[in-house]
Amino acid sequence: MAFVFQPDPSLANFNSLTTVAFADDYQTTKLNTNWAALLTADKEKLLAWSSRQISTLQWIGIKTVATQELSWPRSYVPIEGGYTGSIETEVYSTLYFDANTVPKPIQEACAELAGQLLEGDSTAPTGLEGFKELKVDVISITVDPKDRLSWFQPATKNLCYKYLVNASPYNVPTVRV
Repeated sequence: MAFVFQPDPSLANFNSLTTVAFADDYQTTKLNTNWAALLTADKEKLLAWSSRQISTLQWIGIKTVATQELSWPRSYVPIEGGYTGSIETEVYSTLYFDANTVPKPIQEACAELAGQLLEGDSTAPTGLEGFKELKVDVISITVDPKDRLSWFQPATKNLCYKYLVNASPYNVPTVRV
C-alpha cells in the first residue's frame, strides 16, 4: 500500500501533526538548508514519522476521538495563561485549545523533530544498550550510561513540554544501568 500523506485531523487517515507548508516555514526560521533541498514526498514521510514518535508521549487531556491513531488533536488541554475573569466578579474560566485542531506548539515540535530525523535516526538503537562495560582480553570499553541522547531532544521538548503529563523542562534523563 502506497504512503498517502494526510495532515488534516478531520479525516480518518490523518497521519501528520502538521503540514509540509508549516514545516517549511518553521525550518526556514532555523536556516535549515538540508530541509529546503528535500523532495516534498520525503518531507511528508519525515513529518509522518515525527508525528508517530510524538504520539508515543503521554499528553494531558484526552484524544478527541478515542480511536484516532495520533495523540492529537485532544480535548481539555488548557492554553498557557488562558484564563478569563476578574477579581471583581470572582468568576474565572480556563481557555482550552480547539479540540479539533493541532495547536501551534505541537506542530512546531513535529517540524523540529522531523528536521532532527533528517540529520539522523535518533530513535535507532546504538547496539550498546544494556552494556556497562565490555572487555575482551586487554581491550576494554566502558559505556557512559548517558551517552545516548533521548530521541526527544531538548529543542523539541521545550516547544511542547507544558502539555505533557508530569511535565517539566528539567526532567532527569534516562540512565542505563
